[in-house]
Amino acid sequence: MQPFPVDLEKDSMCDVIRRWADVQPDAPAILSKSSAPITYGTLVARMDQIRRSLNDCGFGRGDRIAILHSGGVDMAFLMMGIMGGATTVPINPKLTEKELAISFSQRGVQALVVEASIETPARSVARQQGIPIIEAAPAGSGDEQGPILSGGAEDRPFDSSPATADDYYVIHVTSGTTERGKVVPVRHRHRVVRTTRSGPDDCALIAGPLYYGSRLSSLVSYLLSGARVVLAGSFDANDFWHFLTAFGLTQFSGNPTVLKSVLRQAGDHASDIAQSRLRYIGASGAKVEREIADEIEAIFGIPVLESYSVTETGRIVSNPLPPGRAKRGTVGLPADCEIRIRSLDGAFLGAGEYGEVVVRGPQVFEGYENDDQANADAFADGWFRTGDEGFLDEDGYLTLTGRFKEMINRGGEKVFPAEVDAALMSHAGVHEAATFPIPHPTLGEEVAAAVVQEPGSAVTDQELTRFLMERLVGFKVPRRFVFVDTIPKSDAGKVQRYTLAEVLGVGGDDAPIHGPDPGRDPSPLEARLQEIWMRVFKLDHVGLNDNFFLLGGDSLQAVELFLEIEKTFGRRLPAACVFEAGTVAEMAALIEGGEARGCMVPIQPEGTQPPFFCVHNSAGGVVGFHELAKCLGTEQPFYGIQSVGWDRNVVPFLDSTEMAAHYVAEMRKIQPHGPYYLGGYFFGGGIAVYMADMLREAGEEVALLAIIESTSLAGRRWVTFGQWLERIGWPPGPARIVRWLERIGAPRGLGLSWLALRYAGIRTHFAWRGFRDRALCFVLVPVHQFYRARGISLPPLLARPDRCNRMMMRRGHRHMPSYAGDAVYFRAATSTGSMRHADAVSTWSRIITGRFDTVPLEGTHQEVMREPHVKLLGEKLVSELARARKKVTNVYPRSMSALGQKRTSG
Repeated sequence: MQPFPVDLEKDSMCDVIRRWADVQPDAPAILSKSSAPITYGTLVARMDQIRRSLNDCGFGRGDRIAILHSGGVDMAFLMMGIMGGATTVPINPKLTEKELAISFSQRGVQALVVEASIETPARSVARQQGIPIIEAAPAGSGDEQGPILSGGAEDRPFDSSPATADDYYVIHVTSGTTERGKVVPVRHRHRVVRTTRSGPDDCALIAGPLYYGSRLSSLVSYLLSGARVVLAGSFDANDFWHFLTAFGLTQFSGNPTVLKSVLRQAGDHASDIAQSRLRYIGASGAKVEREIADEIEAIFGIPVLESYSVTETGRIVSNPLPPGRAKRGTVGLPADCEIRIRSLDGAFLGAGEYGEVVVRGPQVFEGYENDDQANADAFADGWFRTGDEGFLDEDGYLTLTGRFKEMINRGGEKVFPAEVDAALMSHAGVHEAATFPIPHPTLGEEVAAAVVQEPGSAVTDQELTRFLMERLVGFKVPRRFVFVDTIPKSDAGKVQRYTLAEVLGVGGDDAPIHGPDPGRDPSPLEARLQEIWMRVFKLDHVGLNDNFFLLGGDSLQAVELFLEIEKTFGRRLPAACVFEAGTVAEMAALIEGGEARGCMVPIQPEGTQPPFFCVHNSAGGVVGFHELAKCLGTEQPFYGIQSVGWDRNVVPFLDSTEMAAHYVAEMRKIQPHGPYYLGGYFFGGGIAVYMADMLREAGEEVALLAIIESTSLAGRRWVTFGQWLERIGWPPGPARIVRWLERIGAPRGLGLSWLALRYAGIRTHFAWRGFRDRALCFVLVPVHQFYRARGISLPPLLARPDRCNRMMMRRGHRHMPSYAGDAVYFRAATSTGSMRHADAVSTWSRIITGRFDTVPLEGTHQEVMREPHVKLLGEKLVSELARARKKVTNVYPRSMSALGQKRTSG
């Protein structure tokens, strides 16, 4: 907080810095490795000298002055001095002549300040456009002397008065997805009002060129708070350790590449870390993987705080310093602004709902320059649309999930590059990564990634593929890796993902599907399987070692694949076998071996936490749990429990108690004793209740019982016909018929009568289906018992675990015994079109007699297990698992190595 008053309507940023010079004239303001410390008194004197010198060259308030400089303290003087009496236009010296011409014209440059010793195409571009050139000679030896300006324009009228709060201090340009980007003029008052975590006792490092908007904003922010700023032209890990102790750094921020560099050398600088004054480390520029942040916090003993800024607004949110609560994975709480989450159709969304982040407040710019269409797209009812997707939790913390404009649309599946970048950056051999789209003939876009390796690393695309398969859903894993020395960036220092394919010369036609060539011809069985895989995936070729998930496989394609295999080979395989036999070669070996599969599927068997067991839905498979398992993190083992009876040598269960007892026995082969963490989805929720009850009866502790979108039939009642219509709305087909009847003059009562008959028929259909299921139960139960007693195979017509599960749900879930323990019910926001009563909570309360918590989710019953809603389910489940682990009475072994040796039951 400033020790002096600030008039937000009148004071410029230079006015605030000038007051700091009055308060602490001898306090260091700017430090660097190659020059003596610059005090606040000296800084203000040099700023004023440069402003007067600019006036001598014929320019003043309101004029736009481009600065092309090699960097360092002199560049900081120029920028601060010019913004005190004109408007700064930072220029990247690496721009080509064509790019410079566009930048000068687009940003309305009126003069170019360039170092006297630099030969640059900017000089010729300025002459071509009639822009005066001002030479900047190096500063002299006197304390009051800054860079010396000469040249400019003669006899030009200008305003010599200092800048005010309403003047533009800088003209930025967004990176954009086009050649030109968008012009962002920022006023002094937009940046004077902002939350800062710095003060006069702080020292911050700014590593990188000041022509990047984020670096200039950081410089201004620290000086506005009276702090010391260490300038470094680029980040160097060796220099960082020197700055840490020599200058007493209290804070610094870096992207994942910078943080990994610090982490890699931390072991050699234990004494420096012990003596450091660091209060926090900021994570900026890109998402930082949890493992990296946790390791840095453990080594330095200070928080790693994520925040979120955009060019048009400055900082939007940030995680608070202690004693405030920082939430890992979020970018924090609002900073001097309002934020909301907005759907694409304009509605504001509630906590946990995904949508576009919108913001309003005093630091939001007024609009892009000379671009009415961009402004119409960027603002909605006074809110600035950031273009980023995210959600707010119950406490108001923002979590970002991706950027709409960068989203890769892979055949309808959404891939946000930032998520893939973060996963790649967590690999020890990756220094920097950028995910981008490449064209695909059938999917539209495919995922690719540019990778800069760490020095001495020899990581391969196969290694990265295997690494990412443990962290991401299959369709998000890049199909093409390009290893480069540097990743091209825009004038604003950002990766322009939609130009990377062209810049790097990467096309979609030659993008390989990962999977090493076995160097042999396929066997007859493998060749037939290849044909089936090619039909299912609609590909011209599938290799023997191509992975199911890397080909884009999902639960629906797994069902189609195994139906084709059953028709061709007469073998029924559970869809979950793609986790253990996920290639053509492995699947062929499975079919030839004829081994019966057990019910325990190790979807993610590794990790240090106790395993979570999740029971299948009514279809009997667990492929749909793949995405949920990834959302729980690499330290959480996840076992899916699938139905038995797929191979027709084992009779499927028709009794809930028998099924639950079998699952408990198989689960205890993996984890002999509690505390247990288990749950179930839909049909599996009821079976999980049976299992939990059996475990408690056996004296075992059930730490968590998670019922995910499951239905309790105990005491449920039918809704009225009118209530059901209100719930699902009028379908479009019958509504069109009513409109047609009205157009031809038929009485309205006729249309309504037809609709009543139509929906009475639907209700009759549901009633008939219930009667049919009851009849099948009456017939099939004794038949199954007959086959089970004799241990013989079922006929194909009867060996369908999915049908048996549906009948079992009707029989067993209606007469479920009460459970005396606690449970957590994960409930979808949108109900289905069922004609049963919608209040599932009250019906579960009849069964769960202990504590019963309800956790709201987003999406429908089916959507909660799919992207993007499965992320929210994963986060909520992680939270409940952590809470349950804190309450357990037994100590669970931290090492899972013993369990890993016996993680399957078949």
